[in-house]
Amino acid sequence: MAWVYLSRVVEGPCAALSALIEQVGVVEAARAVRECALPESLRGPTELRRGIDRAERDLETVDRLGGRVVTPDDPEWPAWRLLGLGQLDPSRDAAAAVPLVLWVRGPLSVLHATEQALAVVGARCSTGYGEQVTGEIAGDLAARGWTIVSGAAPVL
Repeated sequence: MAWVYLSRVVEGPCAALSALIEQVGVVEAARAVRECALPESLRGPTELRRGIDRAERDLETVDRLGGRVVTPDDPEWPAWRLLGLGQLDPSRDAAAAVPLVLWVRGPLSVLHATEQALAVVGARCSTGYGEQVTGEIAGDLAARGWTIVSGAAPVL
C-alpha cells in the first residue's frame, strides 16, 4: 500500500522521494509524507496530495481492469531497463528519476514486455492528424509484437 500511496503523492518520478525511500524504506517514507516530517526538498512536491490516500481504491480499480502494480520490491521489476533513468541529473530535470511504481495492464510479465518496447509521448493539445498518425504507427508496431508504453496522457 505504501508504494501505491507514494506513487500518487507526487506527479511522475521524483528523485528526492526515491532517495528518501532508499534511505528509510518505503513504509517509513510514506509515514513521513503523511505527517509532513520531510526534508525541505520534498515539502513542495508532496504538499498538495499528501492528505489524499486512495491506495486501497487504486488497487481495487487496477485489479478490476485486469492490471497490477509492479514495485521495485517485485521480482518482475525491470531494474536493468530503468538503470539509465537513475543516472540522469535531477537538478536539470525534476522528473529525472526511476518511476516509483509501474501500473501494468495485461498478462505479460514486465520483463518480457520490455524486451521490445516503444514509448509514445506527445503534446497534450495534439492535432487530429497527429493522433491519426500516432495511432497507425503504434497500432502497426503492436500488431508486430511491440509493447507500446505511454504515460497515459488523454490523447494516447
